[in-house]
Formats: sequence, structure tokens, C-alpha cells
Amino acid sequence: MSDDKGLKLVPWNEHNRLLTEDDVYGIYEKCGFKNVKSILKINNLNLYQRAFVHCSYVSRVLQDGEKHIDIKNKPKNCIHLFEEDYEDMEFLGDRCLDLSIAFYLYRKYPDTDPGFKTKMKTKIVKKETLAKFAEFLGFPNLLIISKHIEEKTIIGRHNKRILEDVMESFICAIFLDQNLNDGYYSPKMHDLERFRLSGPGWQIVNGFIENLLEQCIDFEELVLNEENYKEVLLQYFQKEFKITPKYLELNIDGPPNKRIFTMGVLDKDGNILARGSGKSKKEAEQIASLNALKFFDEIKDNTYIV
Repeated sequence: MSDDKGLKLVPWNEHNRLLTEDDVYGIYEKCGFKNVKSILKINNLNLYQRAFVHCSYVSRVLQDGEKHIDIKNKPKNCIHLFEEDYEDMEFLGDRCLDLSIAFYLYRKYPDTDPGFKTKMKTKIVKKETLAKFAEFLGFPNLLIISKHIEEKTIIGRHNKRILEDVMESFICAIFLDQNLNDGYYSPKMHDLERFRLSGPGWQIVNGFIENLLEQCIDFEELVLNEENYKEVLLQYFQKEFKITPKYLELNIDGPPNKRIFTMGVLDKDGNILARGSGKSKKEAEQIASLNALKFFDEIKDNTYIV
């Protein structure tokens, strides 16, 4: 691992420490679970530990990408490199989070249209909100990352992108661990015939996420807050590409009193990056901007709004 000047950098980080069972129970308690040690058993602590491991502290990644670094000379006050990071766990955790939030909003706002609930979900699952959850639960102090990554920027362990990923991975760890208790979960596909893969893991994950929502989200403010996605996309384009995003009118449908406008936002090469439709060009541009932010993974939501 080398920096821009060719100086070798080492992964060993004395601030890293292994997550303990007491840490996990403490997270459950922060999330509102009462008498957690008497009602929940931690079946596989390794799952929870892996949920905090950044790729910069994985031996395989370092060996594959950095041929000239010696990772054998570990200082005594540092923990060993891990074999796996949390990346694969993000996938399942993201889906659990998505379903749980949708289920919560479905019950909280039963008389609203699907579009309202979709917009609310989009506001919740964005990077800043998931990082806020992680901060609330004390995740920054539990991250296992290389010294280089921690010291690379001022924010270090408070990097929102990393905290977002760890939040999803920890949810995955809960889901898998709590399904191990009665043999509900097996990584082997042929066990699907048992039809019991969700088991208690889903119930506990859902309770965990709903508790977070009620402790960390001001829903009244969320309803009133209209996100300016054009402004967010503008900031992203200026940061990443040093240009201003351009919009193109793609279509106008409907009679004069019920026009539906379709606008496209163009990428840096002038190709259509994302589309959006609305009752005005302004609304259509906002939706196109939102879809573009989802494309760039700036907003974690799999729903493409048309």
C-alpha cells in the first residue's frame, strides 16, 4: 500500500479492537431492547465482528493489490488482519432494511398513496440517515480499518459512506445470527426446501430497525422537508466531474390542462443518465435528478421513480 508520493503505508491500526458479546448486547440495548441477555443468544460472534471489517484490513485484498508491502510484521498492540470484510453482507442487509422500512411506512401511513410512501422511504435510506443510525449506535469506535484509511481524511472513522455500509452489514449479521438458533439458516441452497430461512431473524431485524426509526427520525419534519435533488446532484457533479448537470426535454404527453413532462439529465458525455416525469418541467427534473443520484449510489434505494 503506497500513497501518492510512493511512500509505503501500513494497515496496522492500534485503534482497532475486536467486538465482544457485551458490545453486541450494548448495541441492542441502545436500540431499545430490554433485558436483551435473557431473551437473545448470540450464536456466532464472528458474524457481528465481520460486519465492522473494512476491506483495507483484509489480508487477501492487501496481498492481491499491494505486492511490495510486508504485512507479516504485526505490532503487538494490533489485531490480526481479517480474511473477509463486510462487503458481501451489505447486499442482504440492504434488502432487510428496505423491506423493514417499507413495512413500517405501510402501517404508519395507511391512507397515503404509494408515491408518498416511496418518497418517504427514499428520504430514510439515503447515506446521511444510515450514517446517523450508525453514529447513534456507537459504530465509529468499533470499525476495523487500516491506519491509512483512518488518517487519510479529517472524518476518519466518521466517514458516512463507510458507516452506511457497516449499518447494512450489522443488520445482515443480526438476520443470519438469529436464524442460526434453531437451524433456520444454512448457506447451502438445497436447504431452501425447508422453507424456514427467515425464521426469528427477520422478526428481530424488523424490531431493531423500527426502534431505530422511532428513536432517530422526526417523521413530522421528514414529511414537511422537500429534498432539492437538483441541488444535491449539482453538488455531486461539481465535485466528481467539475461540471454542471444539463437537462433535456424528452417528451410532453396529455391534453393542455393535464400535461405530463418527461425530462432527462445528461451525463458528462452528453448521454441520457436518468429520466423523470411530472406535472411540470421542474417536478420532472427533480425526479430525474433523484434517479441519477440513485444511479451513482448516493441514495440507497432500488426503486426507480418514473
